[in-house]
Formats: sequence, C-alpha cells, structure tokens
Amino acid sequence: MSTGSLAVRFLAPLLFVIAIATPAAAQQASRADFSAGWKMLRAADEGVEQTFAKGWYVDLATNVNDYIAIVNEVAGAYRTFEESSIPFGAPVAASVNLSFHTLMGGVRFSVRTPRVVPFAQALVGLARATAHVDTVVVGGQTIEVDESFSVSGWVVDVGGGVNINLSRRFVVRVSGSYMRDKTDESEAGNSLRIGAGIVVPF
Repeated sequence: MSTGSLAVRFLAPLLFVIAIATPAAAQQASRADFSAGWKMLRAADEGVEQTFAKGWYVDLATNVNDYIAIVNEVAGAYRTFEESSIPFGAPVAASVNLSFHTLMGGVRFSVRTPRVVPFAQALVGLARATAHVDTVVVGGQTIEVDESFSVSGWVVDVGGGVNINLSRRFVVRVSGSYMRDKTDESEAGNSLRIGAGIVVPF
C-alpha cells in the first residue's frame, strides 16, 4: 500500500470527526496551547519505506479566536540501522544513525466541544536530514568512524488530530499527518507521522 493511499485513509475519518462535531456546543479557546510528546515517522523514499519509531515534537499554538490558531512546531525523528555490502570480495558493514528534524509553522482549524477538540492543520517550513556513521567493520576488523552528512530543504505537512479533555487542566492529544519534503536533488519524499502527547492550555 502506498504512502499516498495511507494518507487518504487517515484524513478521511479525521474530516468525518470534524464534521459531526461541528453542531455540538462550542468550547471557549484559551489564549494559547503548548503541546509536547512522541511522534513516529514512516518515510517512503524511492520505493523503500523506513520507520523512525523514536521521535518527539513540541508545538505552540496561539489562538486567534475559538476556531483558528497560528502554530509553530519543532520535531525530530531517529533511526539506527546496519548497512552491509561485499565490495572487492571483502565484507563491509557500517552502523548508521539517521535523524530527521523539522521546523514548521502554519494554521490550525479546531472545532471545540466540551470533551473533544478535533482539529486540522497545514504546516510549512524547513527540514534537515542527517546520516552519521559510528563504526565500520571491514573483514572482521572494527574501525571507529565519526562522519556525518546532512541535507536540507523544504517540507509541507497536512493533517490533524484530536485533543481529549480528561479534566480542566489535563488534555491528551492523538494526531497524524501526511508530510512531503525535498531535502536533496532527487524526487520529493513522502512520509506519514503519528503522534501522541499532552496539551497545556494557558
């Protein structure tokens, strides 16, 4: 299943939740909301899918009114894997740490009800991908290496989620989005993000 079709399967139920929540009684927005938590990235690059299970996000939403907010988000995702090959007849293996960081801003539209606040948002900004090689094993001999390579470019993220009000001051969030980035000279990459965190209104 392609990343694009997975994005459609996520966004469709999100829009449905927003639609059925609209007639409910409105909840007044706070001045701003701070949120932080875990975020997983599943990236598809040239037909190869990679899961960055270790990740985080921090965002700050300034509410213009009860429905519209200006959002700024910083996020990171990480993955370690082993790459091996047999050039010139000798086995070579490398331990590689991948990281993907984003800095984005955009607009969020929320539908406020007493218990749940579904929202949709669109973010744009900058992305930076880094590959760091720790060790290389050549013919059974381990060589310590400390080399990094980074690329940067633009990123667009469209999605949303639901804030669940467990109490007046304790709010949890589940979210998901479709991301498209251009961090090198090849074709743009496609990713899905799934996250969970806490929200602090103030």
